[in-house]
Amino acid sequence: MLVALLACGCGSAPVPNRGSGAAGLTTCGDVPRSSGRSSATLTLTASTPGSGAAGTAMAISATLSSSTTGGALVSGPSSTDVLLIRDGHVVGRDDSPRPELAALIPLRAGHSQRIGWLPETVLLSGCPAAGKRSRLPAGQYELVVSLRYTVLPSDMATAPGPAGADSAAAGAAAGSATGGPGAGQTSSAPGVPDGGEIVSDPVVVIVR
Repeated sequence: MLVALLACGCGSAPVPNRGSGAAGLTTCGDVPRSSGRSSATLTLTASTPGSGAAGTAMAISATLSSSTTGGALVSGPSSTDVLLIRDGHVVGRDDSPRPELAALIPLRAGHSQRIGWLPETVLLSGCPAAGKRSRLPAGQYELVVSLRYTVLPSDMATAPGPAGADSAAAGAAAGSATGGPGAGQTSSAPGVPDGGEIVSDPVVVIVR
């Protein structure tokens, strides 16, 4: 599946902050930060080949791991962003159609789970300029994956498998995971879902 990295202020993406920055490149959004109590125990790791020609597709994957066991993470396509960053500005954004689906990932210490709904490839393209895709100048960029999530306690996590199918629990938490009521809220009370966002460490990408 080929997905373009484009500027977009629609759907679940952050509100754009359009302007010029990063050596004259058009910017299209804010750099996300991890939030929520569970983000301290979750690690999102993005992987790419590390380089590619401007305008070409580059493979991408991401895995989620946890330092604790118990409960499950709820997220999905509409809760995930792939961003290109340069000089602290977002200069490219995944703008693919993303269905409002929720999946459960059981959390087990030391176990890594591939994020199966992430696009397999991304296009090394910048934000639109005058209604067209802008070409990225050659140079060094950073790629990050961000995931808005809800973590369910063990008594609410009923997914049948690692990737999880839609369930009553996933449906109940989907609003939080996709930015609906309760999104970004956390709670230390036992048996209460915890929501927030986790952002991968930047991966250096060289655009030729």
